[in-house]
Amino acid sequence: MADGRYRSIMLPWKRVTLNHLNPLFPAIVEHHLTLGYGITMTGWALDLACEHAFENTQTNNNPDLLVNPFGPGISVSQAQNTFHFAVTYFF
Repeated sequence: MADGRYRSIMLPWKRVTLNHLNPLFPAIVEHHLTLGYGITMTGWALDLACEHAFENTQTNNNPDLLVNPFGPGISVSQAQNTFHFAVTYFF
């Protein structure tokens, strides 16, 4: 079975504020594309998948050094590619 999807998400913390953006944990992607294929045959199964998270850049302009120790104007950017391959043997 083949499957392909596009997803756009609104990050929960983005609804609050970008003033708490942390460059040490840049989980900021918003748009994803996934493709997958799986086949089941007698005694085994094969699954393949590819995920692409499109690049996103965000800037934290919070001047409070307790919240933003890197100072105002710090930007982070993230994109990601992930590949999955699985073989299942039924016994």
